[in-house]
Amino acid sequence: MKKIIYLLLLFPVLATAQIKLAGKVLDANTKQAIAYVNIENFKAQIGAQTNQDGVFELNLSKGKQTDTLKISCVGYADKYITHLQSNEQLVYELLPLVFQLNEVKVSNKKPREIEVGILNKSGHKWKSVNQRLQNPGTQSAIYLKNDNYKSAYLKTLHFYMGDEMFDAPFRVRIYENKNGIPGQDLLEKSLTYSATKKKSWNTFDVTAYNILMPENGLWVSIEWIANEKYKKTVHTSMKYPDGSIKPWTYTYYGPEIVAHFDTDFGLTYKKHIGSNKWRNDTGKSRGLLDKNWRIAYTDLLVKATLEVY
Repeated sequence: MKKIIYLLLLFPVLATAQIKLAGKVLDANTKQAIAYVNIENFKAQIGAQTNQDGVFELNLSKGKQTDTLKISCVGYADKYITHLQSNEQLVYELLPLVFQLNEVKVSNKKPREIEVGILNKSGHKWKSVNQRLQNPGTQSAIYLKNDNYKSAYLKTLHFYMGDEMFDAPFRVRIYENKNGIPGQDLLEKSLTYSATKKKSWNTFDVTAYNILMPENGLWVSIEWIANEKYKKTVHTSMKYPDGSIKPWTYTYYGPEIVAHFDTDFGLTYKKHIGSNKWRNDTGKSRGLLDKNWRIAYTDLLVKATLEVY
């Protein structure tokens, strides 16, 4: 499978970081480190994520001392921090949320199994998601439609993995559908999975969470996380619009997830860490004889199996 790498967005690089925040995030009750916590500055559109040991580092430019940081993780109450000053020994504690157990489904009927999402992995142009652009905290969410099922529960989630770092861990988020974009979390804990098969569908069982499919559907999101075991740093160069070529270093963690490019669906939305806005995942495409560029949607190969009663 030929890999097509394309760049959707270029983010400005901070030449001189004036404020350096570094430290650890802990569970307020157990005092244990919390992995993969998102630390975001929405005003500056930047963020960081704790690694598997709960450690983080975030550089802010001069003048950001009055900004607010949001510290968040599934299963914990959000924390907001102001009055920012350089400090490399920070410790933040998050309070676990108390959840009411989901209603357990009881039925004497044998459920039907229905698949929803991006079902067909052929018939479209293929590409592998360029995980070099997937920084920790970046999310790609697929919309799963409810075709008038009044009692349907999520049974399994399926992700079609590529080959590079296919077994790197990733986090799964499940959101309500709010006005056509992801809304509130429907999970009470952070779900982290690792694939075992490359160039193939990988299946994960979520029946234990009793997630009822809402009438207006839901969103399943993949979130890239900062696991140091899979960290790769690449030194290369980038050509700028003025013709100049400058060195560029980037770090990525994987995994590689296959997608349709120029799809008919357009069900995938993306959000970068430090941003609170979801946007449709698009690029540009044109045919060999067509000189006009047009919007092309990209959809990750993600689907789910529902148990319908």
